[in-house]
Amino acid sequence: MKPRMRTALSLLDPTPRLLEGGGRRPPSYSVASVYRERNAHHVAELIGVAHPTDVALWALDGVAPELKSATRGSGTGTRFELINRLCTTLRPTEYVVVVDDDVRVLGSRTLDHVVELAHRFELDIAQPAHGVKSPHGHAICSRVPLSSVRITNFVDIGPMLVIGPRRRDLLLPFPEGRGMGWGVELDWMDLADAGTIRVGIIDAIPVRHLAPIGMAYEPVGEGQRVSAQLAERGATEWADVQLVFRTVRPWRRPRPSGRSPGNRCSV
Repeated sequence: MKPRMRTALSLLDPTPRLLEGGGRRPPSYSVASVYRERNAHHVAELIGVAHPTDVALWALDGVAPELKSATRGSGTGTRFELINRLCTTLRPTEYVVVVDDDVRVLGSRTLDHVVELAHRFELDIAQPAHGVKSPHGHAICSRVPLSSVRITNFVDIGPMLVIGPRRRDLLLPFPEGRGMGWGVELDWMDLADAGTIRVGIIDAIPVRHLAPIGMAYEPVGEGQRVSAQLAERGATEWADVQLVFRTVRPWRRPRPSGRSPGNRCSV
């Protein structure tokens, strides 16, 4: 392959270049997920090609045979309540990944790569961007071409969250009593705007949400509550308060020189 073509391809898909560095110990991580039996194969596929230190699952209905060994319990409950319960059973790891049961990492990437890039870019809470055909509720979460990662004040609560070790005490456990959890992003936004946590959307590794937003539950009440919270901030919609502090391009690589203050990124 000609050098110019290799360069062009590296810009279109920066992940191999970002993951270079040989010899670094990969960060340890655990996975927590609440699943429905009909989506068990998606969860099995997601964790089957990855190398988490621990996996804790909760079955909302029937326990899937292929996930039985990792399923810690079953029955109904709110999303955050069940995730919090699962997190108390996880072995200690550097990162915690919370995933829905209907998400797929696109291309040849895995959860390992998502966590590695969250670690490389020193993100306290992060999510991979949505690919072109992935249903999503926020435009800011769509993949941006020629971007490795965007340092933002917003990540969505799903379908995949990566939570790092530095500020985990501020992010976990999730606040309960909020139904599906809509609106907790505003709490994280306050922390990000104050420079207390570093929030990012990883464009280098897109995912696909396999079901329309809100398909599994009735979201009207959740939406009304969030609208009221936004109104308290003088906003009429999410886009009014969502910010991108910095876009890191593929030709700029993160330096392993430690954390920089606020929401700046060491590049």
